[in-house]
Amino acid sequence: MAGRWRLFALGWALALAGGLLAHLVQTAGGVRVEDVRYRGAAGETLSALLYVPRGASPSHPAPGVMVSHGYINTREMQGPFAIELARRGYVVLAIDMVGHGYSGGWLGLDGAGGPDGLRYLQSRPFVDPRRIALEGHSMGGVAVVDAAISQPDGYRSLVLEGSTTPEPGQVGAGDPRFPRNLEVVFGRYDEFAPLMWHEARGADVGSSSKLEAVFGSRGPVVPGRLYGSVADGTARRLVIPPVTHPWEHFSRAGVAAAVDWIEATVPGAANPLPGSDQIWIWKEAGTLIALAGFAAIVLGGCEGLAPSPLFSSLEPAGGQPRPPVGGARPAPARWWLAFLLAAGIPALSFYPLMDVGFIFAPSPAFPEWVANQLVVWALGVTALSLLAYVLTRRGRARFAEGGIKPAALAVVCVALGYA
Repeated sequence: MAGRWRLFALGWALALAGGLLAHLVQTAGGVRVEDVRYRGAAGETLSALLYVPRGASPSHPAPGVMVSHGYINTREMQGPFAIELARRGYVVLAIDMVGHGYSGGWLGLDGAGGPDGLRYLQSRPFVDPRRIALEGHSMGGVAVVDAAISQPDGYRSLVLEGSTTPEPGQVGAGDPRFPRNLEVVFGRYDEFAPLMWHEARGADVGSSSKLEAVFGSRGPVVPGRLYGSVADGTARRLVIPPVTHPWEHFSRAGVAAAVDWIEATVPGAANPLPGSDQIWIWKEAGTLIALAGFAAIVLGGCEGLAPSPLFSSLEPAGGQPRPPVGGARPAPARWWLAFLLAAGIPALSFYPLMDVGFIFAPSPAFPEWVANQLVVWALGVTALSLLAYVLTRRGRARFAEGGIKPAALAVVCVALGYA
C-alpha cells in the first residue's frame, strides 16, 4: 500500500523544493515581495507585486521602477526584470494591467493601469519619487507611456521592451524629448516589427522613420549608440538582441539591456551590478520543478486513492486490464469520418470563430479581446463536435463503470495538486 503513494510523496518533495528555490531567488539579498492592491482612478481594484530591497525605508528611500507585462500576460511575466532590479536596490512595482491577472477593469480603461501604478509607487514612503524609471514589454508599453504622459516630470527614464511609442499625431507620440531618456529594446526576430515600427523585420527597426523621429536622427538609428543627453532627459539608445518577441523578456540580453540603462539613467541604487550578473533563470527553474511536482501529486494521488473503499470498484480484478467494453464499432467509413471531424473541426474553425469572437469588445464581464475570442472558439468547437457525434454515432456506448466515480476521483486528484 505504501508503495502506491511514492509518486505522490515525490510530487510534494518536488513542489516544496522548487517553490523554495524560486522563493530564495526572488528574495535574494533580503528582498521582500508583497502582494498589493490599490484603487485605480476609475474605482477598479488594481493588483501588483511590490519588491522591496533590504535597507529601503522612509529614512533611506530607494529609487523605484514600475514594470508592466504585455497583452494577456500577468505581473509574474516581469519577474526577470523585477528580480534583477530589486537585488540591485530598486523598489520594483510589477503591475497587473487593467483586465489582467487580479486587476479589475477591462482592456483600454484608465491608461491600462500605468498612471495609477506610477502614483502608487511614488506614494510608498520608502521610495524616492524623484528617482523612478518605467519599463514595459509589448502592450505594457501602453501602460508605461501613458504613465509618462500623465506625469511628464514624474520619472527619469523609460524602457520599451519589444514595444513602441504612439503613432505620429496621437497623444504621446515620441519625439527627441519624449519619453525622457528612452531605450528601445527590439528583438532581431520580433514578429511585431511591421505593426510597431513599420519595418518588415526587427533587424531593420533602426531604419524606421518613426524611430528616427523619436531619436531625432537624420538617418538610420545605429544600435548601441548613445543619442542625446541623460542629464537633460534626451538620451536615446536602441538595442537589437537576437531574440523573438516573447523571448525579449525572458532572455539575458533583454534583461541586461534594461538593467544597464536604468542603472545609468536612475543611479543611486544600493547594490549596483553589471547587467550581465543575473540569477532570475533559477527562479524559473524552481517554478518548473514545482510544476513537475504538481503533475506527480495529481497522478500519484490517483494511484494512491484508487484502492480506497470509495474507488476500489475502478480497480481491475487481479491488476489485469479490463477487457474492451461492449458496443458496436462503427463501419470503417463512418469511423474515419468521425476521426477526421474530431481532428479537423478545432483547426478549421479557429480563424472563423476567432473572427466572430472579435465582436465581443472588452467589458467588465469580458475584459480582454483574445480571451473573449478563445471562449467563442471553444464553445463553437463544442457545439460542432456534438453535432458531428450525433451524425456519426452508431448505437450507444456502454461503460464498465458509471461515470460518477471516475469523475469524482479526477476532481479529488486535481484538488490534491492545488492543495
